[in-house]
Amino acid sequence: MDEDVTVRDIMSREFVGVSESDAVADVADVLREDEATLAAVVRGSRPVGVVTAHDLLAHVSDDTAPVTVGDVMREPEPTATPDRSFVDALDLMSTEGTRRLLVTDDEELVGVLTANDAVTAATSLLQNGTGMERERQAVGADVGTDAVAGRVSDDRAPANENAGYSSQSVCESCGSLTRDLQNFNGQLICADCRDV
Repeated sequence: MDEDVTVRDIMSREFVGVSESDAVADVADVLREDEATLAAVVRGSRPVGVVTAHDLLAHVSDDTAPVTVGDVMREPEPTATPDRSFVDALDLMSTEGTRRLLVTDDEELVGVLTANDAVTAATSLLQNGTGMERERQAVGADVGTDAVAGRVSDDRAPANENAGYSSQSVCESCGSLTRDLQNFNGQLICADCRDV
């Protein structure tokens, strides 16, 4: 994957932002209208938590006392800066076991990076060829390639073509990084999601 790709290149700049004092029913309406599954809870422009559509379900139909976002929000998702490399962001998502990162610049929320954004970006990068791949193609065009092995016949070629690249991919269902994806109903999913 291209090391020059940053979070800024793939993050979503459009996100739902709510405050802790907003009513759960109002936030549910906004999420439905925007076809979103997550709202970032902000104080000013600083993220203090998140609330998902799933978090709101139990409270929307509850006829008891009004519930606010502050009552049901989760701790904020891990954050990344816009200049962080895409590969590092994927590693952080995997390490933290999350499907999203809040993108902050000087503690101000500027975007959200979701597992779906990551899958889309990775697919696009792989289909269009990235840094090293383009370089290999250019070198191959200049010095000739071994048609059978598909390797550059020059010692400028890297000894291990996969050096620096992870063989892991992101499950399109749960967003986890795994080496074992299979196509199931048009989605590349991990073994855990296939078992469900």
